[in-house]
Amino acid sequence: MPSEGSSYMLKIYKAAKGRNDAMLEGLALALCSS
Repeated sequence: MPSEGSSYMLKIYKAAKGRNDAMLEGLALALCSS
């Protein structure tokens, strides 16, 4: 994955964790690991 994409996903992941949004967090993890 390009560094731009992974840093974008990391921002989403951190935002999801900050909001304790399990669905967004799971989506971010799924996209990062695929």
